[in-house]
Amino acid sequence: MSSSLIVTTDDLLAMLDRLLLHKLQDYHQDLWLEYQSQRWDRLYASRNAAIPFFVDWPDESLVSCFESGELRPGRVLELGCGHGRNARYFAGRGCQVDAVDFSKEGVAWAMEKNEPGQDISYLCKSIFDLDLRQPTYDIVYDSGCFHHLPPHRRPGYLGLVKRALKPAGRFALVCFTPDGGSGLDDFEVYRQWKLTDDRGQGLGYTSSHLREVFSPGFEILSLRKMQEAPPDRKLFGKDFLWTVLMKPIP
Repeated sequence: MSSSLIVTTDDLLAMLDRLLLHKLQDYHQDLWLEYQSQRWDRLYASRNAAIPFFVDWPDESLVSCFESGELRPGRVLELGCGHGRNARYFAGRGCQVDAVDFSKEGVAWAMEKNEPGQDISYLCKSIFDLDLRQPTYDIVYDSGCFHHLPPHRRPGYLGLVKRALKPAGRFALVCFTPDGGSGLDDFEVYRQWKLTDDRGQGLGYTSSHLREVFSPGFEILSLRKMQEAPPDRKLFGKDFLWTVLMKPIP
């Protein structure tokens, strides 16, 4: 988008990105996605910070899906892999993993923790820059990426998940409940020109909102709150998060 003229869908998305950014006090990038990548770089650079997901353990819901047989080893695309805690679990279960994150710091941290023999390919880029021309993945996994996207990026997200998944594949999502994320609805995001609340949290979704967003393209197999992990198990679980398992509708 070289001018204020909107011709294509990409022009419209870029315009909305920029309007969100112009309302931020620390605005310093042209595009929302570029701003977000630098924001997450700053977060992941603080490796000793008391951040709940800065652990080495996989999501309790992910482990539960493998233990129940709802998920089986195959080729995995992880969206927003961060420092790789879930990617390493997938690899340990015999999966071939493509793990994507646009934070250089997050990907560097993940690669440092990689264990010999694990089949993980880390990609440092925006999920919207992935070249997905045919469905090649048995599992698409997202733990914490979706709820940080502005509403106008949601259709593109849904499209890339559909393009990535094989017809019999599974899509597993972890995202904020209203208690975990901001209380802003989609219209409020643009009325206030902000995505997060004072805590810096992303959007919080009700169960009915999730069904409305995903049901046109996916059959929801399970939708529940995450369980707090018991002390004797090294698992990540917070009850302010939803965990959703879906399969694509042809």
